[in-house]
Amino acid sequence: MEITVSSETLEKSRVKLTVDVPLEEVEIAYKRAVRRVSDKVNIPGFRRGRAPQALVERHAGVESVFREALDRLVPAAYAEALKQTEIQPVGSPELELLQAEKDQAVSFAATVPVKPEVDTGDYRAIQITKEKRLVTDEDIEVVLQSLEQQLVQWDEMDRPVEVGDRVKLDLRISVEGRIITNTPGGNLIIGENTMPEGFDEVATGMVAGQERSFILLLPDDYAVEAVRGKSADFEIKVLGTSQKRLLGMTDDLAKATGDFETIDDLRADVRKRLEQRAEQDADQQAENALVHELVSGSTFEVPDVLIEEQAQRLEQREAFEAAQRGIPKEYYLQMINLSEEEWKQRLQERAEGMVRNFIALDAVASQEEIAVPAEEIAREIEQSMANYRMQIAQQEQPAGMIVTEKQPSKDQVQAQLQQMEQYLNSDASRTNIAMNLRMRKTIDFLKETVTIEEVTVEAKAEESPAEEASAEAPASQTT
Repeated sequence: MEITVSSETLEKSRVKLTVDVPLEEVEIAYKRAVRRVSDKVNIPGFRRGRAPQALVERHAGVESVFREALDRLVPAAYAEALKQTEIQPVGSPELELLQAEKDQAVSFAATVPVKPEVDTGDYRAIQITKEKRLVTDEDIEVVLQSLEQQLVQWDEMDRPVEVGDRVKLDLRISVEGRIITNTPGGNLIIGENTMPEGFDEVATGMVAGQERSFILLLPDDYAVEAVRGKSADFEIKVLGTSQKRLLGMTDDLAKATGDFETIDDLRADVRKRLEQRAEQDADQQAENALVHELVSGSTFEVPDVLIEEQAQRLEQREAFEAAQRGIPKEYYLQMINLSEEEWKQRLQERAEGMVRNFIALDAVASQEEIAVPAEEIAREIEQSMANYRMQIAQQEQPAGMIVTEKQPSKDQVQAQLQQMEQYLNSDASRTNIAMNLRMRKTIDFLKETVTIEEVTVEAKAEESPAEEASAEAPASQTT
């Protein structure tokens, strides 16, 4: 295609291309558009694609045919402009038609985001501190106490119920004669449940076989919106009662995990897991600090379109993940306590940080000629497929279980695997995998190049291993 193109460098790593398409090229594009429109419409007396131009224009309209021509002409001219100027865009262009009339040359402007020029500074001189949290005996005890609560034993009793006891009971709740809850044989712990205020006081002191009826006011945040704030009739019958028995810091606690014989063995395992977690956290903190120093010491402009596109990807991913868990977006926003505007602003800020990190790391990778061989991409695809096969296998119902949902057939499973394999081997996927591997290799290179001082620090007051207790519990307790 013959075109004339001029370029102008703009701020924020953008280039403005002004493209002029001569009349001869416009006429060729228009004739091709006539044939395409003719193939789509029914004109009496002619087979599709055979009607003369005048009839096609009369039937579909000249403007409609011309728009069809522009829809193919402008993208083709834009691609040719990129080829002539050797510009490599990093995002979608902003197009503006400057002149677009039938029987005239066509002119348009394309504002193209391009990879920014980056001055990374002397990144080899970066100095950071890797802070590894000291694991103390107190940390071990916190995890063990949490594990002890998870493995609590319940012993049947014949005394009246007290706070902290577990009650098995039939429960019926009705409002204005309409039953809203009817739960036979449910279990709840007195003082540790979601019942309305006053329920625990009534239940305290009851014994197995006893029944009580009483009235309570349902709270304003009750699950059933229609009855919030209304008086409800409660009927309960205690079927059985049990009291909590903690195993204590004994060998019984270790054996209850299924993996250890003595409490000392369990303590040693918990210490090992906490130290591994501390090392992982320290590595991540050091990487974050390293990338932060790299970005802070670099100078470059960020195309707005890259931030917008990354923010859209983050938004789509969060919304998709919420939908996968059956959570509509409006409820998801309530869960994270943000308005939609605040949520999008947060995603925008995250996106900008991610784009800045990528640009700086990409510049280092280019300077150091860090590449990703094809065999590494192939290994990553193979590992991803292995992980996906395992996920599919874990979704299958074990033999002997009652199947409550229709399970996919072997053919359906095979189709899912084929679709995933096709996706992972697509050009877009391979490009994304290569980019991620290149960033990983660049960070590893920097960690070997810059100065990293390793220090051990005590946990801050707000950091508690109790929050990690479930993650650090023995494997049999985290399945």
